[in-house]
Amino acid sequence: MLTGPKELNELAAAADSGDAVAQYIYGSRLNTFRYFKRYLEKVDLQYKTANAWFTKSAKSGLPNAQYEIGRNMLAGRGCEVDVVNGYKWINAAAIGGYSPAQNTLAQSALSEQDNLPAKSRAAIAWLRNSVQSNNFTARLLLAWELSTSNFSELRNGEEALRLLESKADNYFDEVRIMETRAAAYAESGNFKAAIKWQKKAQKLASSLGWSIPLISERLDGYRQNVPFRGSYY
Repeated sequence: MLTGPKELNELAAAADSGDAVAQYIYGSRLNTFRYFKRYLEKVDLQYKTANAWFTKSAKSGLPNAQYEIGRNMLAGRGCEVDVVNGYKWINAAAIGGYSPAQNTLAQSALSEQDNLPAKSRAAIAWLRNSVQSNNFTARLLLAWELSTSNFSELRNGEEALRLLESKADNYFDEVRIMETRAAAYAESGNFKAAIKWQKKAQKLASSLGWSIPLISERLDGYRQNVPFRGSYY
């Protein structure tokens, strides 16, 4: 919900008093309001100022703020790009139990070119932590990795299927859910179910006008009783 100038000033006062939560909320509002700044006057709405408040809150130990300042450092929003310190803040947020930060670290580990078993194991650990916070994105990412990892010791199709039993709240990509379910069934040896769900994913993607070449490749593999290995994209 947007906040008016009066409420923004009240947040600023609370932030100035050293309230870590207010500092985080104020930084978030500044990030949001920069898109609407032509409607407001006499309020500094730049990322640089938002970062200053995020940093104050982050130093007080608030994981949400640690994650936001870390993300801005990685992207160079309101500051120079600083990958090392950006990931330090995100790591702190992840250790603090903030599931978006845990997801970010897991995806980073899985996307690296020299993806080794230790990195995949660490990514799975972060995702398992995030799942405890009822984060469906983490649940889906974990199910995919358990179904398609290049490292046999990390795969567990049955666990992946259990993870997919929960319904998605506000998750838009039904195609990816179907494909993950198909991959989990394939890893479990149930290729009939894998083909069924992969066909559903293919049909839905086609109706949406989405071009995902790997959908057909994965389907062909399941028809030959071959599980898929590798990243989703």
